[in-house]
Amino acid sequence: MYEIWTDGACEPNPGMGGWGYVMHDPMGVVSEVCCGELETTNNRMELTAILMAMRALPGGATATVYSDSQYCVNGLTIWRKNWMKRDWRRKSGEAMPNRDLWLDLESEMKRVKVLFRWVRGHSGNAGNERADWLSSIGRINAMNAQTARGIA
Repeated sequence: MYEIWTDGACEPNPGMGGWGYVMHDPMGVVSEVCCGELETTNNRMELTAILMAMRALPGGATATVYSDSQYCVNGLTIWRKNWMKRDWRRKSGEAMPNRDLWLDLESEMKRVKVLFRWVRGHSGNAGNERADWLSSIGRINAMNAQTARGIA
């Protein structure tokens, strides 16, 4: 079974953000991935971290994903059923925020089996702390890329 810790960051929110994940495969091999975006939100980065980690899993894999985002964990475990019934739309009919990511995550959940667990952020959990650090690196890389292009 794979174990994955994910995190997203955005400062200001909305603004420049980053995401990262730490993945331990069944053989004990650890991989770390991070990236960033120039205009985003914290919730998008949290969801993107989970999505990218799930996409990195081989088909049929089982994993536990740890996230410090109650929005993500509750969305993927509790609220998802009602959101799906409404085609990922609010009761008013407008699209849910981050609908594109929720749909992509739903698709990945058909490809791999994932158990989602909430962990308290900044509480000394080594995997969560590392994912937090990676999300910051992703954000910094996005800022540096922007500066290198002469946009800033």
